[in-house]
Amino acid sequence: MRIEKIIINNFRIFNGRNEFNFMNKYLVVISGPNGNGKSTIFDSIQWCFTGKIPRYEGSNERQRFNYIMNEYTYREAGAQSMSVEVWVRPENGSRHKICRLQKKNRKGRLETPEVIVDDESLNLTDGAEKIGNILSNIEIEELNEKKQEKVMNLSTFFSSTQLLSQDALHNFIRADKPSERYKLIDKVLGVKKYGEDFEQFIELIKITAQEQHEQLSQELISPKEELDRLSIQLSEKEKLNDIIGEVKEEELLERTKEIITKFINVGVKIPESAISIQKLNNQVIEALVTLRREAKEEQEKIEQLKLRIQNASEIISLTPELYQAEKKNIDQTIKSLNKRKEQRLQGIEIVRRRQTSLDLLKIRRERFQETLQEYNTLSQKKNEKENEKQMIHLHEALAKTKKLYPETQKFTQIYKQQQLELDEVDTFLKFYELDEIVNRLNKEIKSELKNLQEKKQIHNSKDIMLTNILEQIEEIDNTLSVNKASLIDELIRQVQGHLINSEGDEICPICGTDFESPQVLHVSISSQIDKGNLLLSEFERKRLNLVEKKSMFEEDIRKLHLEINQLENLLIQKEERANSISVEREMSRSMVPETIAKLNKEQLRTKKLDYEQFFKEFKLSYELLTSLQLIKTDIDALDKEIDLKLQVLESLKKESNRWATYLEVEQINIEKKLQLINNYFAKVKEESLHQELEKKILTNRLTLLEDQWNQRNKVIVEINKDIPSFTGKLPELEYWLNDTNNKVNTFSDLDEKLRAHLSKLHIFLSKDKVVELKNDVVALNATVKERIQQIESYKEFIVNELDYLKKEHISVQSDLIGDYLLQHSDYVDQLFMQISPHAVYRHVQLVPKDKNLYVVMTKQSAKEYDLRQLNEDRLKQQFNASLTFSSAQANVLAICIFLALNRSQKWTKLKLLGIDDPFQNLDDINVFSFIDVLSQVIETQNKQVLISTHSEDFAQLLKVKMNLKPEQIGTIVFKSYSEKGAVVTGSCVVEDSK
Repeated sequence: MRIEKIIINNFRIFNGRNEFNFMNKYLVVISGPNGNGKSTIFDSIQWCFTGKIPRYEGSNERQRFNYIMNEYTYREAGAQSMSVEVWVRPENGSRHKICRLQKKNRKGRLETPEVIVDDESLNLTDGAEKIGNILSNIEIEELNEKKQEKVMNLSTFFSSTQLLSQDALHNFIRADKPSERYKLIDKVLGVKKYGEDFEQFIELIKITAQEQHEQLSQELISPKEELDRLSIQLSEKEKLNDIIGEVKEEELLERTKEIITKFINVGVKIPESAISIQKLNNQVIEALVTLRREAKEEQEKIEQLKLRIQNASEIISLTPELYQAEKKNIDQTIKSLNKRKEQRLQGIEIVRRRQTSLDLLKIRRERFQETLQEYNTLSQKKNEKENEKQMIHLHEALAKTKKLYPETQKFTQIYKQQQLELDEVDTFLKFYELDEIVNRLNKEIKSELKNLQEKKQIHNSKDIMLTNILEQIEEIDNTLSVNKASLIDELIRQVQGHLINSEGDEICPICGTDFESPQVLHVSISSQIDKGNLLLSEFERKRLNLVEKKSMFEEDIRKLHLEINQLENLLIQKEERANSISVEREMSRSMVPETIAKLNKEQLRTKKLDYEQFFKEFKLSYELLTSLQLIKTDIDALDKEIDLKLQVLESLKKESNRWATYLEVEQINIEKKLQLINNYFAKVKEESLHQELEKKILTNRLTLLEDQWNQRNKVIVEINKDIPSFTGKLPELEYWLNDTNNKVNTFSDLDEKLRAHLSKLHIFLSKDKVVELKNDVVALNATVKERIQQIESYKEFIVNELDYLKKEHISVQSDLIGDYLLQHSDYVDQLFMQISPHAVYRHVQLVPKDKNLYVVMTKQSAKEYDLRQLNEDRLKQQFNASLTFSSAQANVLAICIFLALNRSQKWTKLKLLGIDDPFQNLDDINVFSFIDVLSQVIETQNKQVLISTHSEDFAQLLKVKMNLKPEQIGTIVFKSYSEKGAVVTGSCVVEDSK
């Protein structure tokens, strides 16, 4: 899936409607100076898809000030609107149009945005779900805590894997503290969700523990109250026994029997223990309490029956007669609507056939008009040919020729014969020319052959002389070598023999010189050798002269050899040319008849002049006659085409039948009839919608009527359970309502009397009750103490153990983030080494540690040497990229991380990679390597890349170096920016969009 088009209207720096076409664009380069609004292109995509611009999230100012609508538009009085619409198309599917719209009301307040997907208006929740379904590749969901429903966190996924902003690039690596970088990990990597489930689990446990604590506290309230109540009761009974005198048991027993009899009279079920009472005791009180409870239950049943009777009044007002009449009326109305619908469908079918006939008529009219136009064109051409033919017949040259040659055919034959004979004369004249060329070449060949022989003779002579010189040099070299060797050997032997045989003789045996030391001897021997060398110099001078001669002869021979080769090549060329011309000459001779071949050169030239004079006089006439023949052929062909067109026109009229007259009139007449049909269809559609709405309303009314009737029957059945004689008539309700009311009052009076009597019985039996109450107070007091200890244990669990578990969660979350980042380490290393490698540290590790995030460069990869095992002190001693990297290197590292996430993400079908002005200083990075990386992303991952830059050189380099066709590269150039909006140009800008 790729982006095909973006339509921006009054969004941020764009004033009015601006349309950008990305159809078939694999690379879109957004360029312009800093501050001219390049980032708005990325903001528009982000806002349209997610409703958010992440770089403004977290700022309080965005809630108080307008930062979305174009400021110039926003300041205009009255209601205004802004929107961004993005068209996307899957690789194998239909296009989707996603639009987000926001309005400003007359009071200047921005209203809630609207979402329109594929021309369907949706609320924000449904719109987010629909956009998520279009963009998402798999079901990636997270729990929305407020609404308790599953929705895709589209903003987080989109900002972390699809679009990389300038702020995210700068803030992530260059954050002052590791803790700040840890917080920013969400904006750059989108991994905030990792560990959240565990944290939520801890919070859930805490809430559960608090709820249990509260529940135990609430459960303790009742025992405490009961303890207080029993304590008070015990105190009162003790006081009451002190101040009340004795009551006779016979009086209390008689009164008890009277109350039981009254309850029997009103139909209350009497416990067995209360039927035959002979003595007052606790069992009597228990029996009376049970009696009172049974009476209360019976009273509640009567009160419920009373309530049902009161509520049944409105429901039972729907009598069977009213029910049947209303149902019949609704059924008849629905049948009438269905019948009207069937009749309308028949009418639609008739009109649709007429529409089809008119559509076919439009096609036939277009063909008729085209054929008629062709017919008129052909007729016009024929008239032009006839006029041209007439003009040729009137030409004076043709008239003059007709006087000399009345028969046109005979003149043509004579002209062609003269052309043939002239060609024969020219051919034989060419024979004479070729013959002269061949003779001249043969003479030149003979001369060159003679010159070649002379050169070869000189070459041979020089060769012999050079051989003699070489022999002389060799002889002198041998003589010099022998003489030098002999002289030296003789000197050595003499010196050696003398030194061996002499006994301190100090006279040189070679030169006879006295010497007092070896140095003097050496000088004397050297002098003797020089004399020998003088004898050798004569040979050397002779040799030098011979060497000079040798060099001169070798140069002469080289030049002669070169000249001989050139002469031989020239002779070959001339011989080949002479042979070729000879063949051409013989062919020329064979092509002319004997009558021409017998003529000499002068006769041929005379004959040629005669022919040329003839052609000069009659060439125009011949060409005119030839043109007439061609015109006649064209006219015949045009007549055939005209006949065919007339047949087509007649056929179209016949096919159109009664509509034939519409073939010759303007198409607007057909369009008017089609418009009437379209108006009819629109009216029918509107009427159909009204009918469906009316039918739906009637169906709902019928459903409601059935529900009321079923409810009425249900109410009657429920009342019959208590009043079998009830028939469902309204007058009966009044009777039974009075009856139940009287019974309720009776039960209330009896309950009050029984309550007072029980009080007296309690007082009578209070002496024994005091002991019992004391026992109850002791037992209940033990229960309260046990509950208090349980509450204290839950408090200890919440304060200590859960807080410790929450601290441990930080470590767990760091491990989760580290595992997530480790998955991308190889690709991050590959990209970083390709774009901006470090001389020593070639691997990148993002190490989370206790709410801190360290960016460390290492010599080994994260899989070989995982730094997460180190404590924070040792981590701080590593090569920290945030402290040592330049701004450019830090940006490169952030880009590498983002590219890795973009490559590995699988949540969306959208093949998009957006990078907003990644480098402020291009000199600090390997631009060519970065472009190679982008090229690989496009080629291997089939992504659509949007990249902005403030550098025009970088923009041009992107367009030139990417391995893409020119039509696959789009441009958006921000020229200037004022309060009225941005001025943009480029191949992606649709000029007539405003």
